[in-house]
Amino acid sequence: MEIRRFYIENSDINGNIAEVSGEEFVHAVKVLRQKVGFRIILNAGDGFDYFAEITEILKNSFVAKIVGKEKNEATPLKGVTLYQGSLKQGKNDFVVQKAVELGATRVVFFDSKFVTEKKVNVPRLEKIAVEAMKQCGRGDKIVIEFLPFEEASKGFKGTKTLLFYENEAENHLKNIKLSGEDEINVVVGSEGGFDESEIKLAEKRGAYVVSLGKRILRADTAAVVALALVTDKIGGLE
Repeated sequence: MEIRRFYIENSDINGNIAEVSGEEFVHAVKVLRQKVGFRIILNAGDGFDYFAEITEILKNSFVAKIVGKEKNEATPLKGVTLYQGSLKQGKNDFVVQKAVELGATRVVFFDSKFVTEKKVNVPRLEKIAVEAMKQCGRGDKIVIEFLPFEEASKGFKGTKTLLFYENEAENHLKNIKLSGEDEINVVVGSEGGFDESEIKLAEKRGAYVVSLGKRILRADTAAVVALALVTDKIGGLE
């Protein structure tokens, strides 16, 4: 029988006892039919797997006894932040899911000049992130935010920030030195791309403007490709 994974807060653990409530409780008991005696894995966002056994099921929570703790091997050793221009027609959901799978630890959606989707449901995206965490077996947590581009770009300072721009032809990722010790940002525009003034602001704040090749990619495709290339370059796909 498959051992299921559930996400909790560190405050839900008291010694070797954990209490699971809220949506994770409902999913576990009402949907997955978890029962007393079932073995589970709990993740509290600290990069560890807590192996536990359900000991009691209450009305709005269940109690589990932790019997073991191991480092989670799928947790990224170094975080990569994806800055993504907000996308329309539900594509933000896709971006979050793939960002989690590729090892991003933070996704910042931004509102820029050519963004048309001005409403970003952060709580919904956080739920999608948790489900993606379970699917790929990570033991940490991902942060989801939505900011104006001017505000978001303040986070470029002091980092290796790679802004992938469809109008850049000469500068490529292979020309930029990266290591797993760098704090790395990957920046991808929305369907409409970036305004020239936004590119200048990003460069002023330390971003490297780079190309993804001769073909113009869809924004959601560009996010996946850019993250995969950067993560592979720093050894995150090994």
